[in-house]
Amino acid sequence: MKQPLSAAKHPVVRREMRAVLPPGFAGWLRGFDMRCFDRHPNVAGRVARWRCRGSPLRKSDTVWGVDRSLRMEAGDIRAVMKPLSRGLHEFVLHPRGTTPDAELETLLQLREPTA
Repeated sequence: MKQPLSAAKHPVVRREMRAVLPPGFAGWLRGFDMRCFDRHPNVAGRVARWRCRGSPLRKSDTVWGVDRSLRMEAGDIRAVMKPLSRGLHEFVLHPRGTTPDAELETLLQLREPTA
């Protein structure tokens, strides 16, 4: 699977982002510690996080779901959320507004309390 474009992997992109973002930018960068539901974590995400260790921009601690584009399931997300440490953890979903829309259904299921 081809990895998404990440600022961490492209020093020119990082430099340009720092140049255009306002001081005190409250957002974060994605793609620094990719986690997979179906296989072991990708080393490239850890390398990218190491390369950006001195960046003043906030980075997400983990990113989940790149390996499951358009196939995310609420039960799997809940299962990996339980052991996560405090921090900024992203789950990538792409609701498309189609019928049926499995990822929109996943988001709606996550709103429901668990037993």
